[in-house]
Amino acid sequence: PNLLLGKSIAEIVHPDYRAISKQRIQQVMGGQEISVLELKFVRLDGTVVDVEAAAIPFEYQGKAAVASIAKDITERKAAEEKIKRLNEKLERRVKERTLQLEESVEILQKTQNQLIVQEKLASLGRMVAGISHELKNPLHLVNNFAEQCMIAARDLQQELKKGSPHWNQEKMDESLYVIEKSAAMANKHGQRADSIIAGMLLHSRGASGEWQLVDVNLLLQEYADLAFHSMRATDRTFNVTFKTNFDDSIGLVKAVPQDISRAFFNILNNSLYAARQRFHEQPTDFVPMVKVNTRQLDNQIEIRIWDNGTGIPQQKIDKIFEPFFTTKPAGEGTGLGLSLCYEIITQEHHGSIRVKSQEGEFTELIVLLPDQKTKE
Repeated sequence: PNLLLGKSIAEIVHPDYRAISKQRIQQVMGGQEISVLELKFVRLDGTVVDVEAAAIPFEYQGKAAVASIAKDITERKAAEEKIKRLNEKLERRVKERTLQLEESVEILQKTQNQLIVQEKLASLGRMVAGISHELKNPLHLVNNFAEQCMIAARDLQQELKKGSPHWNQEKMDESLYVIEKSAAMANKHGQRADSIIAGMLLHSRGASGEWQLVDVNLLLQEYADLAFHSMRATDRTFNVTFKTNFDDSIGLVKAVPQDISRAFFNILNNSLYAARQRFHEQPTDFVPMVKVNTRQLDNQIEIRIWDNGTGIPQQKIDKIFEPFFTTKPAGEGTGLGLSLCYEIITQEHHGSIRVKSQEGEFTELIVLLPDQKTKE
C-alpha cells in the first residue's frame, strides 16, 4: 500500500480505467448501492497491479466524500488468466480429438459396411455352392425322364408306322404310360429346381424387402439342405444326420423372406460347422447331428436349431451376437454372421434370439418370432 502513498486518485488509477472510476464515484455519491469494481492501479515504481475496489460515500468536514477500499488481486487475475488459457487449450484439444474421433467413427462405419457386404457375399457364395449341388439332382432326373420320354415316343412312332391292324396295342399302351409318367416326374423335378432358383434369388436381394406370407417350416427345410450341401462342397468327408420336428399348425407367417432365410441359413451353417469341427476332432464313432424343431406358442413361433458340435465356452456366450466377435479360427469367420442374424430377427422382425451351449457337447439357438399374419 505504501507504494500508492503520495498520489492522487487520478494518478493511482490506470488511464484506461479513469473514466469508469470517475463514473462509479459519482454514482456512489448519488446514492446508488455500493458495488465492487475491478480496476488497474499504477504504483509509484510504475508497476501496474490489478485491484478489486469498492467506494463508500461519507461526509467529511461538511462535504460529501467517498472512501475507497482496494484489494490487490494481481495474483488471482494471473491465475484466472492462466486457467483461461488452459481452458482454451483444452477446448482446442477436445475439438481436435472430437474431429479425430468422428473421422475414426466414419472410417469404422465404412469398414463395417464393407465387411457386412463381404459377409453377405460369403453367405451367398456358400449358399450358391449348396444350390449348385441341390440343382444337380432334379436336373439329372429331368434329363433321365426326358430321355425315357424320347425312347417311348420313338417306340410309339414305330408302332404307328406299321399301321392298323398291325399295331402292338400292349406295347403302344406301355409307351404311352412311360411318356405320361416320365413327363409328370420331369415336371415335378423341374418345379423343384425352379423353387431352388427362386430361393437363391430371394437370398441374393440386398437388404430389406417386402413382407410376405411365408412357410417357415419349408424355408427351414430348404435352407438346411442348402447349408449341408454348401458344407459338403468344401468337405466331401463330412456327413450329418438331420432330425426335424415341424409343427404343421404354424401355417404361413408374415416375414421378409430373403432376410429371414438368410438368418436361418447362417445359423444352420454355424451348426453344421461346429458339428464338422467335432467330427474331425472326435473318434470315428462320433455321429454329427443337427436338429431343427418348430413349435406354435400362444402368439409366437419358436424355432430351435440344435447341434452336437464343439459348443461355446461359457465366457464367450454373451458375446456371440456382437459384431466382429467369432469363435472360429482366424481367417474362417468375420464375426458378422450372427450379428446380422440378431439384427434381422430382433430389429426387423421384432423377435428374439438366445443361445444355450455346453462346451464340447452341444449348442442350441432358440428363435422366437411374432405370429403375425399381417404387418401393421
